[in-house]
Amino acid sequence: MHYRGGDLEVMVVEVAAERSLTDPMLQGQSSWHLVLEGQALFEVGGARWELLPDESLSLETATPYTIVNPSPTRLRVLSVVSGPRGVECEGGL
Repeated sequence: MHYRGGDLEVMVVEVAAERSLTDPMLQGQSSWHLVLEGQALFEVGGARWELLPDESLSLETATPYTIVNPSPTRLRVLSVVSGPRGVECEGGL
């Protein structure tokens, strides 16, 4: 699922087992992430947060960050990112 409208982008991000993701699409002025399935490590500069299902993290930074999946199973995260991106809609919401 991926939705973009105005300055808001909503997406379900999947990270394969024991992989990481650093994607410019996930970065904006602020973001909120909810772990739907699996285990996530968010790394921003020298800071690090570990999240399990139903736990969330709010980031108020434009600093690039990485989502790491340290587990042997798939990671799914609902991410809401705000920042200037234009208007587009893919797949509805």
